[in-house]
Amino acid sequence: METTEFLEQLDINLWIKKKVREYHESSRAGVPRGDSLPVPKHKYHAALLMLVYGGKYFCDLSQVSEETGCSYNLLAKWRTERKFWALAEEAADEFLKTYLGFYVHLADAKPSNPDDDNGWDDLAREQGKMLSLVEQNWGDVLFERAYEKLDKMSREPKISSKALTQLYYLMIACARHWKDDELKFKIIDRCKEMNSELVAGFKDAAKVAWAKGDKRAAEGFLEIIANWAIEGNNDFLDMAFGSRRKQG
Repeated sequence: METTEFLEQLDINLWIKKKVREYHESSRAGVPRGDSLPVPKHKYHAALLMLVYGGKYFCDLSQVSEETGCSYNLLAKWRTERKFWALAEEAADEFLKTYLGFYVHLADAKPSNPDDDNGWDDLAREQGKMLSLVEQNWGDVLFERAYEKLDKMSREPKISSKALTQLYYLMIACARHWKDDELKFKIIDRCKEMNSELVAGFKDAAKVAWAKGDKRAAEGFLEIIANWAIEGNNDFLDMAFGSRRKQG
């Protein structure tokens, strides 16, 4: 796969442009009265932009109107239709299937030469870039659908500690985005549960590494445990997002 094509699968703005470019608008001629009419291209485009609406670059409906060529009033009308939101949610699920799959895969990836520190640094930078794209570009619908999937993925019994760590960072990004306290604190409570799970996972990984005689890996896992500090991390979450007790 070409680099540009690959990036289109991970950058939501590029992905939307690709989907709109490839969208074939069916003819309305011959559709029996009472049957659902095909979705026009500009409406499909508007539905996909709901994935980034509420984000950094599409914080106002007038921006969606300008991008799609639809009037503000028409957009407002569409946003009252369940079918319009179903289009957006279906698109979000399609994008997230690829994005989250690669995100978790990258967490467990190893450089071609495991002894090369630069290789590990390159992987860490790629993870950082993916997280940066999330915080810059994702909107309300994408964050909401992502949280549902992240919560489910984080409870998979076979998930690695490294992958769980990366899911944790994505969960924090979801919490930063949400202004609704009920959902925000629901996410933060799950992150606090994950703190304990992560430390337990890294302890197990350290034991396995010691048993295999891989001292370097074992020491690396122990260092992660020391830096993670469950209570300190939970205190940080309370400082960053506020305490549920204080809010109540």
